[in-house]
Amino acid sequence: MKMSSTQGPHSLAFRVMRLCRPSLHVEIPVRFDPSDLLFGEDLFDDPVAASHLPRLLADTVSATAADGSTTSADPSDLSYRNRFLLQHPSDSLGLPGLLLLPQSFGAIYLGETFCSYISINNSSNFEVRDVTIKAEIQTERQRILLLDTSKSPVESIRAGGRYDFIVEHDVKELGAHTLVCTALYNDNDGERKYLPQYFKFMVANPLSVRTKVRVVKETTILEASIENHTKSNLYMDQVDFEPAQNWNATILRGVDHHPESKQPMRLTDRYSLLYHGNCNIFFGLKF
Repeated sequence: MKMSSTQGPHSLAFRVMRLCRPSLHVEIPVRFDPSDLLFGEDLFDDPVAASHLPRLLADTVSATAADGSTTSADPSDLSYRNRFLLQHPSDSLGLPGLLLLPQSFGAIYLGETFCSYISINNSSNFEVRDVTIKAEIQTERQRILLLDTSKSPVESIRAGGRYDFIVEHDVKELGAHTLVCTALYNDNDGERKYLPQYFKFMVANPLSVRTKVRVVKETTILEASIENHTKSNLYMDQVDFEPAQNWNATILRGVDHHPESKQPMRLTDRYSLLYHGNCNIFFGLKF
């Protein structure tokens, strides 16, 4: 059995999509209240039109009552009949409740779990057999194997068909990463072919910590400034500080704050970090 190089056309091709939280779909049309259609914003500038306002309001109410409709949308009504109505103040945001899958790879930050949906497609007009698939992450320091079907190859992928799988990796390194997907398969003429594909992405640091030290009497005060470098808001559930041996540390809080936690070196309050915002936490150190 002969082995071909990566040159020449291939029957198979990899497609990679990152699995992450979908975003909210925003409608382009702006919702409005039905009364805006009847009256308009210049109604009170025209004394003649303003005199007809009570009658127009009464006609609107009576027409609604005769029709048997209410001011609130019926959840069972799946039509778009009342789509333009402003049933709730949140409707003015233009959020219909639909979710949008990610259209790009997006930013990946240290500490995240990288999850990817990988599909290997057969775009040829014939079946390929004995498909061995491997997927691995390559960094400057190591190579992590995510999937290996060598012991149980995919028996066949029909013409126009595909084989899908999901891989996960806990990101623990900064810098350049490469997702390497390879396939070894038998073509229609019995030729053994090897297909490698590379998908590169960068891993950034979501946070930065800057410290300042001050000495007040017998207490050393450490100020930790945590800054958000992501493009979204973050929430910190917990902040720990581990002092050196023979040192004791406590979190310095406001005089009106009465913490329920009895752990002196752990901040358990939920802190929010806005986009490019920062949070300052103070620790008191004593030897």
